[in-house]
Amino acid sequence: MNASTEHRLGRFTDRDLAGRWFSHRQEHAVLGLLSAQENQRRPRN
Repeated sequence: MNASTEHRLGRFTDRDLAGRWFSHRQEHAVLGLLSAQENQRRPRN
């Protein structure tokens, strides 16, 4: 993975690894909606 200072993002240079990460993320991501108050209480990195 290449480091990027923009928005603390990185880019995979290995396309196979990127595909495996995408699949893993699709299977394990837990998404949910937050109220405005909950969102304001979340820590920011």
